Amino acid sequence: MDTKFELNYIKSIYDSKWRYLVNIWFDDFGYLTTKTIRENLLKIMLDLYGKQDINWSIRWTSAGADIRFVNDCDAGSFIMFYTDTKDSDRWYRNNSSYVGRGH
Repeated sequence: MDTKFELNYIKSIYDSKWRYLVNIWFDDFGYLTTKTIRENLLKIMLDLYGKQDINWSIRWTSAGADIRFVNDCDAGSFIMFYTDTKDSDRWYRNNSSYVGRGH
């Protein structure tokens, strides 16, 4: 499976345990079912970042997922190694977020 998910946006969170939200899309993996993609994403998250709800949390959307991270190292490594974008203008769209790969 191609492990580059499409990055939609990155957002800092100030009022909770979770510090960073990374929104990804994966609705254009036409050859895989959504269930398979979700299972593969969960395996990546468990293997690299440990148990859910300790360092990371996931909320499924209709076309992707919101992944929340406790620390910037985990958020940054996920963004750098597992996301890509088709639209480079999207990186700078949201002024309320820190936007850009690996920051």
